[in-house]
Amino acid sequence: MIFGAAFIADIFIVFSNELRHRTWVDVVRSWCIWRMIIIRLLVPCRWLIRIDA
Repeated sequence: MIFGAAFIADIFIVFSNELRHRTWVDVVRSWCIWRMIIIRLLVPCRWLIRIDA
């Protein structure tokens, strides 16, 4: 839980920095990459939760 919250906070910090320093095209592109990374991390977690339950 704590690790997940810290990870999400980290993503928001990176994302807000990108909003300041980059154009919208770069932000959208990086957001798509972040989303892919998050989905890849969450899918195995869902499987683990299902196996646990």
